[in-house]
Amino acid sequence: MLINEASARVDAGDRAGALPLLRAIVRSELLTDHGRASLYWLLAEAAQGVDRDVRKDALGGYVVAASVIDDDDPERHRRMQQARAALLALRVQEQALGTSPHAPIVVSSDSDADSVVAALDCGKAGAGRYVERRLPQALRGGDPSPRRLLCTENGDELTLWFSVEDL
Repeated sequence: MLINEASARVDAGDRAGALPLLRAIVRSELLTDHGRASLYWLLAEAAQGVDRDVRKDALGGYVVAASVIDDDDPERHRRMQQARAALLALRVQEQALGTSPHAPIVVSSDSDADSVVAALDCGKAGAGRYVERRLPQALRGGDPSPRRLLCTENGDELTLWFSVEDL
């Protein structure tokens, strides 16, 4: 089966070799909603650091596929938050989203803002992570609030603006 071969390649560290197999399986019409969501998640994980466009598409696919599942699975909710944060982090890096108070990153809570910061990479080949320069203040509804970040790899600073709204 393709899924077994793809999974074996991911486990062996050949994530680039697993991508075509996983993408072929995603196009299958034989998947359940749970299976499709799980497969998108696996594809996003396999594409991390290998193919940014495939990762972005897989994360978006996961959000859509997981949103039609009607259950209270905490793991699915955690992955949903991670997928949304990773997509926002990609928009920060590609489109400078959140770099001014006039175009803040809209989140529903402090923990969503924390997830976006955790999903950002920095430095050479994305090996670093951003950390808060000081303890973040709680975000307030309404006005955008800044978070000042420092790259762990090279010391670069980044200020991101967040706005809390009901989504």
